Amino acid sequence: MTTKITLLQSLMDSNEQAQALATNAAIKGARIEAEGDNVIYFVRPEKLLLPVAKFIDSIGGEVEDYPLWIEVKPTTKVPVGIKGRMLVAEDETETVKTWGEWRTPHVVGTRSFIEMSDGRNYLKMSELTPVLAKLVKPEDLPQEDELAE
Repeated sequence: MTTKITLLQSLMDSNEQAQALATNAAIKGARIEAEGDNVIYFVRPEKLLLPVAKFIDSIGGEVEDYPLWIEVKPTTKVPVGIKGRMLVAEDETETVKTWGEWRTPHVVGTRSFIEMSDGRNYLKMSELTPVLAKLVKPEDLPQEDELAE
């Protein structure tokens, strides 16, 4: 699996932090392509730190195919801005899904976590803005044995 980072070329000319990230990615072996006005970096997701992905999003870049999870209460309604949050009935009335209806939670002890994907692909970082502060990488999910202590 490869995570795709897209940045505007003009941003690379004007933002020193973006330049430093790009240099770091190149040094670490990221595959780099130019596409129109964009520079695209393909990196292994475990090499991309979550704060860096959030920074890329904050400066107008895009991060795709980046596995992320969120801790939820399955009965809480999915917030505005999350793709697929509405349930449409046969009579076309719409209701907001709960997290448990949106995706099947992964339960660890008494805690519930949901993978931020549409069932086929991980949501783009820009599609996760309403829950950005609550996101965790898969390797940061608690394990059953950690909760038993």
